[in-house]
Amino acid sequence: MLLKRKELYEFSRFRLDVSERLLLRSGKRVPLADKAFQTLCILVRRSGQLVSKDELISEVWADSIVEENNLDQKISMLRQALGEHRGKGKEKFIETVRGRGYRFLPDVRTIDPKITVPIVADADAPAPEPVVNRSAKPQEPLLDKELLSTERQTETDLKPAAVTTSASAELPKMGNRTLWMAAVAVILLGAAALFVWRFVIERPRPATAAIDSIVVMPFENTARSAGTEYLGEGIAESVINNLSQLPDLKVMSGSSIQLDQGRTPDPRSLGSDLNVRAVLSGSIKQIGGQLVINARLDDARDSHRIWGEQYVGSITDIFDVQSDIARKVSSNLHLKLAAASPLVVRTETQNPEAYQLYLQGLYHLNKRTAPDIRRSAELFQQAIDTDPSYAKAHAWLGIAYLVLPSYTKALTPEELKENTAKRYAATQRAQELDNSLAEVHMLLAVKFEDELRPSAAEAEYRRALELNPNLAMARSVYSLFLSVRGRFDEAIDEVNRARELEPFSPSIAFNVGCRFSEARRYDEAIAQYKRVLEVEPNHPLTHFVLAQAYDRTAQYQDAIAEYQKADVLREKESESEAAERAGELSAALNHDGAPGYWQKRLKFGEEDLSKNRGSAFDIAVVYARLGDSERSFEYLERSFRANEFDIGWLKIEPAFDPMRSDPRFSDLLRRVGLS
Repeated sequence: MLLKRKELYEFSRFRLDVSERLLLRSGKRVPLADKAFQTLCILVRRSGQLVSKDELISEVWADSIVEENNLDQKISMLRQALGEHRGKGKEKFIETVRGRGYRFLPDVRTIDPKITVPIVADADAPAPEPVVNRSAKPQEPLLDKELLSTERQTETDLKPAAVTTSASAELPKMGNRTLWMAAVAVILLGAAALFVWRFVIERPRPATAAIDSIVVMPFENTARSAGTEYLGEGIAESVINNLSQLPDLKVMSGSSIQLDQGRTPDPRSLGSDLNVRAVLSGSIKQIGGQLVINARLDDARDSHRIWGEQYVGSITDIFDVQSDIARKVSSNLHLKLAAASPLVVRTETQNPEAYQLYLQGLYHLNKRTAPDIRRSAELFQQAIDTDPSYAKAHAWLGIAYLVLPSYTKALTPEELKENTAKRYAATQRAQELDNSLAEVHMLLAVKFEDELRPSAAEAEYRRALELNPNLAMARSVYSLFLSVRGRFDEAIDEVNRARELEPFSPSIAFNVGCRFSEARRYDEAIAQYKRVLEVEPNHPLTHFVLAQAYDRTAQYQDAIAEYQKADVLREKESESEAAERAGELSAALNHDGAPGYWQKRLKFGEEDLSKNRGSAFDIAVVYARLGDSERSFEYLERSFRANEFDIGWLKIEPAFDPMRSDPRFSDLLRRVGLS
């Protein structure tokens, strides 16, 4: 836990108490609006140094976009408050370096923290904003920041205090009973603060109506620090996992939402677009070994603040922050959720290093490129090496192995077998450590599919969704299970529920298009794929399935262009090789039409298979397109014997429609577990 520590400075006749948000002149409080006070703190901490305008704007308005004249106004307010404009010969405090920034001129003395009697200014001076439960032990001074807000663009005057007392930097004399009692009270308050490292910075207005849905946005990395992007998404992921325990609460992820840098999510817009009642958002900034985390819960109907807090601490305290945010949000929703039991916050590891590695793994996995997926597996493994009992790291390592083969065609058959063995091992270890993880049961379901045990697989999918109804990936993978068995309505319903949970995820959106395509709703599928590529132009699988949709609608030239992009992104070919292949396909199409196109596809398919980067199932599809059922059956048998992943689409592949009445097709469906 972090300890409360005063941050005190003296210059000229002034004392600056950052911890209590006080500026005193000869013992009397000088009123300052919030942004002006923050600006002063930065200048004082860097006394004698040039502080650029960009630095000041970035620090003071970290979560907003403002014009430079906002800063100019605050500098003018400071000069007025410090007395620069009160006649000739007055002391100069702030130097303007034209075109660059400002420099604080007085000598600044850092005062060792001492327990002091609270100082209250004269009756005409405004009191500071209320601050409670605040503590920190910074390695370097930190500037307290307000929560993400579009409402506080202007600063209001503070209300006057009622008592006047002269200042003293020393303890009161023993003879003064009243002052001693005040000092004891301060000590007791300070002791209580040792156990708390958070503080409320804006008075909320509780919600008055039932809240049964919430979207959790990734916490914005306001420092734009390279290598720490994962922290914001990690905090959101942890809160989502914990809130998912609450019955009858729909928890959506705002992961992958496209916001301009520095722009605050608008609760009303999000509420309207996503049909949710509340929005949890926030920001995170890492300064050295310390974090400043802001969190806020807004009512999506009118954007009013329900709850908000700021946390200051080191990375080792991240568990406490995430747990506290989840509990506070749950508490604010709990009053509105009838019969909801208190939230039990889950913490899968107590090792901060392992947790950071896990979060970095999730960050890379969500990028959905082959290099990033490989990197995610490395990071999950490092998390496991750091904490071998970290069940969730084992589970997501298994998920990384599950996803990888779809995003690369560079794996040899031996490497594919090794990848599957690693997935099974990670699944087994995760289950041994924590059989209550929904991710574990999703992985078990896929394993049972591999073993051609569809009933056992479906039972595990349902178990996963019982454990965590808000695990969008489980719903998405389950939708594929349903779709390849021809249960299209159920599949589309399931993937749409996944999209409701993660409306901004390109991978979920891509799967929505796949379910449309598998149900032969090609126009809807193509439109959906194009929407995904508008957001994520280099999503490898979307280019591939879009090419397949063009094939099935005889838009062959468009298919060629998409296969070219997919082959490069999926590590099948270099850019020059893909361009050469696309040129040959286009020439064959222009010369001989569709038959020429499919003949050329057959040639390339057989070449790929000989180089261990193609599939027998794909060749079977091409032979079926060419009307050669015998050769198609031959390659389907090869695909089955090789246990190819693609054989799972046997029941719904349109190219095989003319072959479905053949007893051999029915027999193969039975052996594949799709009858």
